[in-house]
Amino acid sequence: MSFNQSAPTVPTVLNTSNCFVFGNTASGNALSVQQLGSGPVASFSNAAGQVVFSVSATGGITAPGPGGVATNTAIGASALAVNTTGANNTAVGAGALDANTIGANNTAVGKDAMGANTTGQANTAVGAGALDANTIGANNTAVGKDAMGANTTGQANTAVGKSAMQNNTIGQYNTAVGTSAMLSNTTGANNTAVGQDAMNLNTIGAQNTAVGTSAMLSNTTGANNTAVGFLAMVGNTTGSANTAVGSGAMFTNTTGANNTAVGQAAMYQNTTGSNNTAVGFYAMFANTTGQQNTAIGVNALQNNTTGVNNTALGYQAMYVNTSGTNNVAIGYNSGNDALISLQSGSNFVVLGNNGTSSLYCKTSSITTSSDERDKTDIQGIGIGLDFMKTIRPVKYRWDERYKYPEGQAPDGSLADQNFSVGFIAQELDAAQTAANAEFLDMVDKHNPDRFSIRTGSLVPIMVRAIQDLEARLTALEQLVPAPASQ
Repeated sequence: MSFNQSAPTVPTVLNTSNCFVFGNTASGNALSVQQLGSGPVASFSNAAGQVVFSVSATGGITAPGPGGVATNTAIGASALAVNTTGANNTAVGAGALDANTIGANNTAVGKDAMGANTTGQANTAVGAGALDANTIGANNTAVGKDAMGANTTGQANTAVGKSAMQNNTIGQYNTAVGTSAMLSNTTGANNTAVGQDAMNLNTIGAQNTAVGTSAMLSNTTGANNTAVGFLAMVGNTTGSANTAVGSGAMFTNTTGANNTAVGQAAMYQNTTGSNNTAVGFYAMFANTTGQQNTAIGVNALQNNTTGVNNTALGYQAMYVNTSGTNNVAIGYNSGNDALISLQSGSNFVVLGNNGTSSLYCKTSSITTSSDERDKTDIQGIGIGLDFMKTIRPVKYRWDERYKYPEGQAPDGSLADQNFSVGFIAQELDAAQTAANAEFLDMVDKHNPDRFSIRTGSLVPIMVRAIQDLEARLTALEQLVPAPASQ
């Protein structure tokens, strides 16, 4: 519709066959009124002679619309300006859908919204510059200034928020909700980003889900990741197949893959470590390159950095471990206390903590490997009864140092009420040293502040001692004359 205001002229009134025409002869715009009962009561035509709208005798209004298509709506300068056969389009705003020709079922609201669209269909763009580069992309929804501003052929995307998916070109089936969410995405597909700056730097990474402010902010090509929480996986770039749930979970991860971190700051400092599972507040917080670890519990494996193949189950389980490998710690504070501190030790199994006093199981023995095919240099131990005579079985009450204030020597005031039986680690160590039998390895000095013993090493010695006794008994029997027969 156009109105020429350049040269005011005297309106003309014509009466032909009961049809009155009021017009501006210079501009060519005309309003015609017909006699009731013989067609439209009134119609308005533009300079080209096209009927812009008409009113019927019954009060109905007919508007052919831009391009002669009755189902289009265009409001604003150049809106749907070159449309030919595209139908069911709505364009509101200067330049909205101004390049559209045959694209149908589009809705563009805002200056230059979908300004480059030609044949794309079933798109919705709300906001200045939204989908303004789209040409043939279809089934997209962009809400917000510059949302999906660079999209050309990408389809079935949803972008809500200023600059959401602004640089997307051909990426498909993405959902971005939040200011600058998936801002840099170009060809990445099947991603979901919810939150300001979520997946902001993603370019071609696919099948990712990021929910939370700046979640997966730095991701570029990483794929199949799930990050839920404020700043979750914010540093991830190319790491794939990770799951991070919790504020700051896997915050600094860059290329680490196949990790699962659930809990605030779980695996916070991980960079390249892979195949880890951390569940709990600050679980595996300090891990950087450690791999194949499992930590379940608040602060479990919190200080682990490079240790691999560890399993920690329980509140603060293996909390102090840094580089130890192939350890198992089960129970509250296991691997951290006076019983044993697994800071860098490897190949340990810890059940419980220093307060564990009983271990229940239907069987009383632990099966160990002892296949001859896996052994060499097999020799008799050479010590038995004489060695057993040098060690002292004792009974005692525990009076542990950790129970007392720092600097105070145990004085028996905090000792256990009940007696226990066993050996003294220092005495066993001295006995095996005196017998030149360090190979027995009966004393564990891994923790210099608390020695432990391996009583299982005494079993072969006791067997040899029995054999020594049997030999002595046989010798004595040979010295005693056999009784005379009756």
